[in-house]
Order: sequence, then C-alpha cells, then structure tokens
Amino acid sequence: NQIVELLATFRERSSATTWGWHSEVTLHHPFEYSLTPVESFPLREDQSIAMVHPMLASLNLPGEATFQLRVKNWLEHEQVVTLAAEGADLSMTPASAQLVLPAQGEATVELRAAPAKGSGLYRFEIRLHAGPYRVNERVGLAAVREGEALAYSFDYDRDGFDDVLMENRTVRCFVSPGAGGRSFALVLKGSNTNAFNSVGGMRDSFTTRFEPDDMKEVAEWTRVNWLGLYNRPYSFRIVTAAGEQSEARFEYDAPDIYPKGVSLERTLTLRGHQNVVLMTTRVTPRGIEKPQAYVLENSVSFRSFDNPNYNQWFAPGHPREDFVPQRKIDLGVRAGYFGTVNKQSGETFALMMLTPAERSQLVVENHSALIRSIYPAFTEKNQTYTYSVGYYLGKESPEEIEKRFTQLKAAKHD
Repeated sequence: NQIVELLATFRERSSATTWGWHSEVTLHHPFEYSLTPVESFPLREDQSIAMVHPMLASLNLPGEATFQLRVKNWLEHEQVVTLAAEGADLSMTPASAQLVLPAQGEATVELRAAPAKGSGLYRFEIRLHAGPYRVNERVGLAAVREGEALAYSFDYDRDGFDDVLMENRTVRCFVSPGAGGRSFALVLKGSNTNAFNSVGGMRDSFTTRFEPDDMKEVAEWTRVNWLGLYNRPYSFRIVTAAGEQSEARFEYDAPDIYPKGVSLERTLTLRGHQNVVLMTTRVTPRGIEKPQAYVLENSVSFRSFDNPNYNQWFAPGHPREDFVPQRKIDLGVRAGYFGTVNKQSGETFALMMLTPAERSQLVVENHSALIRSIYPAFTEKNQTYTYSVGYYLGKESPEEIEKRFTQLKAAKHD
C-alpha cells in the first residue's frame, strides 16, 4: 500500500492571494495477503523485524505446520484469486484453491504443510493471482525432531547474501558470513529474546595494527574499527545440516593483519539437547614480530528507551549487579565466564571461555556493553592457535552456569 500526497496551488488572475488544496490517497494492489504464524528477527529488546521474501516458520516434529493465509480484495467488485502452493518433500493442503472475494471483502484459508522426511529446512512457495496481477511468496519451514539440531542458509535480513541459521527446539542462532561472521542474534525461541544486538557477537579482532604510510593521512572516521574483521566477507559451508548435532564452518584469510596476515577458521556446533552453541576458532599467523594476539568480542544490551537496565551482569568474583554506563571493568586474569540475567524474565545468557583468555574486559557504553576476551600473544608463525567458547541462553541461575561451565570445560579435555 502506497500513500500519495496531492497538493494543488491556485491563484486568481491579477490577484496576490494564493489558495492551497491538500489531500492524500492510498494506492492498493488489486489484493493483498498475509501469512501467519511466521518468525520475526529480534533486532533488540523492544523491536522485532518481520522476515519476508522469504518468510521463516518453525515446526516441532512429528506433525504438520498450520498457517492462516488471509487475502483482502481492494476492488469495488467481486474478484476471484487463484491459490497454488507447492514445495519439495512436503504435502501441501490445499495444493490449489480459488477464493471468491466480494467487493472490499476478504477470506482466510487454512494452509497445512506436512514434511515427508525428518529434521530439515523445507522450502515451499505460495502463488496468488487474479487477472494480470500475480504475487509469489517463498517460505522456509524449519522442522526439528526432539533431540536434533539444524544448520541451513537463509537470507533473513534480505541483503542479497546468504546467512547461516542454526537451531534446535530451544534456541536459534543467526550468523552473517558477509558481516565478518558476526552473530546478530542468539534467540530463545519460546520468548524470541535476543542475547546479542546490532553490534553483534562472535566478533574477531586483534590487539595490534601498524598502518602503512599511505594510510596515515586518511581521515580518522574511515578506520575507527580497524582492529577487527567485523565487515569482512567470510566463506562458509554447512558441514552437518541435521541430526543429533549440526555444524557450520567459516573461513577467512586476512593478509592485512599485522605483521604478515592470518588465516582464520571458525566452527560452530549445536547439539539437539543443549542450549549451548559451541564455537572453535583456529587462527594461524603468517609471521611474528611485535606482540600480536587474538581478541574475541561480544556485545550485549542492558537498556532500551522504555526499559532502563533490564539486564544485570555477573562473572567469577562479581555477583549480580547493574550495568553502569561509561565504565571499563577488568574482569580479572583468566576469567572463565561472563553472564547477564534479565530482571523480569530470569533468562540468562552466558559466554563461557573454555580456552582461558589471558584477560577479559567489560566496556560499558550507554545502552550496551562489549565483552573483550584477550588471548595470549602468538609466539610462532604458521602455528595454529585454537580457542573454544560456549554460548548459553536459557533460564539457569548464575550458580548453575558455573556448574555448566565446569562440565563443558571437563568435556573439552576428555
């Protein structure tokens, strides 16, 4: 629907008086449609964004997904809209239908999609047409069995580049390879709560950079975030699409990282029965000169415009407390984990450093905070350094998080 503003100016001949006229009209397509229920992307605590073209829906197997397809006729006379729905390895009911809509009337059709196989992303298309006007809507149905997990590519933000989504029945993780492999959302599916924000988690950075001479006169704003790979295009592949665990791998070669470049490989694993995304990052420096080290950064929000300080934070040696803007806090040497707790819901996010960082910092801004995990400096060129991290989202208490961290760390060494 498009609102058009109409303006007209009149003036009588030989007169200095000007008359104005203003009106608005709304232009409609012959018909419009909506499909529910579908998923939305939680940009931040107080705002979600619809995922359309394609849409994303969820289903716990066994069973079938039931949608309500609403079609509205904007014409002043009766209109017949033809519906067709089809997808691979799906039984669609109805597969076709004709909707007879009265003038300015609407109708709702119950559309059912039954997967023919097990856990996976099932893609289908809905086609609607009346006369010369046609619309197509693509839908991805993420279907998950109990105790299983998925990994699949899906352009959830409509930027033209495939993203990677990993999920089980409890959590869903959004990763954007084209934005430096950052995760803009780790979501608890029951509440659609997002642990991250638009700054992102899983940010790869480094401690040291030396600029070439031809960069020294460039304006400061062009290199504000020069330390990280936050907007580099990572390559990716889905290693395991579905099963007891799903796995995705990301890679990037950064020849400009001091002193002679690095190669980076990241593997994300999600098990079907856990609320934990496991991340293993392997960094191979191609040279060694002055100290250089890998830094992992994750951004979490703690306040919004209408909900100040909804999150508290905790870490070993730091009981739950409110975030205080414009502070930088040293979390201590080899701090094992960092967490946040939502005051209203009790939902807990935890970053668990299964490979100990040399030191960790909490950098608090006005609405969000950055957790910086700084690892020991590289000592040998062409040697691969491995860093393991767990991301938890659920309702465990800080005391339970400490136990989970101990268990995951023990499992890592088994």
